[in-house]
Amino acid sequence: MSGSKDRKRTVVVTGAAGLLGRHLCDHFRARGWEVRALDLDTRQYPFSEDGIAVYRLDLPDFIDPESVEAADVLIHCAYMTRFTNLREAKRVNEVGTTRLYEAARAGAVKKFVFISSTVARPDAESYYARSKYKLEQTMDPSRDVIIRPGLILAGDGGLFHRIAEQVRRLPVIPVFDGGGQLLRTVHIDDLCGVIDWILETDLRGVITVSESEGITMKELLRVVLRRMGKSKPIVSVPGRPFVPVLEFLESLKLRLPVSSENLRGLLGVGEGQSPCSEEIARSGMRIRPARESLEDLIS
Repeated sequence: MSGSKDRKRTVVVTGAAGLLGRHLCDHFRARGWEVRALDLDTRQYPFSEDGIAVYRLDLPDFIDPESVEAADVLIHCAYMTRFTNLREAKRVNEVGTTRLYEAARAGAVKKFVFISSTVARPDAESYYARSKYKLEQTMDPSRDVIIRPGLILAGDGGLFHRIAEQVRRLPVIPVFDGGGQLLRTVHIDDLCGVIDWILETDLRGVITVSESEGITMKELLRVVLRRMGKSKPIVSVPGRPFVPVLEFLESLKLRLPVSSENLRGLLGVGEGQSPCSEEIARSGMRIRPARESLEDLIS
């Protein structure tokens, strides 16, 4: 990203206590940026780096104008993914993103970065994927950046972390519909590095960040088991009948390792996933394949 080398650049990160938000805050702070972390709970400081400014963000109702004022970049990671009330999820995600986008423009933010997904498309099974695609259409590709990451592999949070914990705990590992769904993954460190590179090179528009080959869910589970030194049976169960079961358990306010939205997304994950963008391939930047990422994350 172009700019004066003697001026400290400023990045605003929403959803800063979440998996990607935390890592991005630490990444850019370590690189010398001024970092403003926006999240609902300002009492926590989940970062490894010192000097990150924390601001309250409660989408769509409260956005501190000072938190976005004159920033070089705003990276919007915040998203409600685990919910029992779809209307509230739409209010937070869709109305909230629109208001944040407007606040960024009013605050003279130079670049808006929206974190979407490789599964974003208008006819997707899950609300998550459909809504991500819908919000992509509200961005300006001539000045904004839409990043579509694959399944983020990290050892300290996110869907993969929850799956790995279940592999540790359960005597039998269930896999939906045979586990043949193709996943395109990205190591959390690779994703942060590519986002940094995108900003430095001033790329715009839609950019997909994921490994090129992919791995099936069943093979991913097998690799996780091998890395953990465990031998457990992987048993196929029908996926679609489990959606209402998960919805019922969620209505009881139970915290589940896999939500009904996760399952809906998984049922359609092999359809229409966008491949890694050619710009990244041409840059020489390397996105680790899933097996290599897992070797790094699971000892």
